[in-house]
Amino acid sequence: MNQSNSNTKTCKTSSKGVVLITGAGKRRLGFETAKYLGECGYSIALHFNKSQQEAKQSLVELISSGITARSFQADITSQSEIEQLGTAVKSEMGSIDGLVTTASIWEPTPINKISDGISQQIQVNAIGTIHCCQIIGLMMSEQPSGGSIITVGDWAVEQPYEDHVGYFAAKGAVVAATRSLAVDLASLNPKIRVNCINPGPVLFPDRFDQKTRDRIQQETLLKHVDDPMAFAETVEFFLRNKMTTGQVINIDAGRGLARHSPTAREQ
Repeated sequence: MNQSNSNTKTCKTSSKGVVLITGAGKRRLGFETAKYLGECGYSIALHFNKSQQEAKQSLVELISSGITARSFQADITSQSEIEQLGTAVKSEMGSIDGLVTTASIWEPTPINKISDGISQQIQVNAIGTIHCCQIIGLMMSEQPSGGSIITVGDWAVEQPYEDHVGYFAAKGAVVAATRSLAVDLASLNPKIRVNCINPGPVLFPDRFDQKTRDRIQQETLLKHVDDPMAFAETVEFFLRNKMTTGQVINIDAGRGLARHSPTAREQ
């Protein structure tokens, strides 16, 4: 059966600054992270692009839980809109102390079909993410306190499954860019950290049936899946830790290691 963790909050609550989370309007990983960080004492800048109605509902839920939060619309494929986003967040909320780049597209791009899907995923998942880090990072460089940036890759970048070349090309670029951004931004302000999380099966898509969920659980070493708090807790660690930068951590319940074993079942 599918094993999930309880959503018990373990962080210490206090006023900890403002965190901008891209792609957090929908009830997916970004929103779950926003909710967790808000309960930990962070103020949340909830970003969305086209999901205005869902973002409105998400914002209402955060505020009704006592979380300080505001929503902001922007297309992250547009540098000018990212700049406007950063300016708006800082103007309305006072600072940007953390950035979490959960905005992403995950769609098949079969190798035998020529389409614009690959370009779109690279534009959103890679270039959009990098521009967010660059623009918000430069804003952080002007803050005495610096800031923490957490990018989002994917556990399967080094063990890709079929029909997702666009997605993995983009996410691989994010992992590489994280280290480069860590070097460049620290040269401007040594209090800026940039790290990357490669999530595995931390939050199943609604379309996955129980058979698929059970199969994926069995492909992990820890038999523990569908737990977005594991991701959110790691984000909070990177936000707090002052001596960690340029690092990449897999939150995949050991799925990557399990696939190397003789009994591993391929995707």
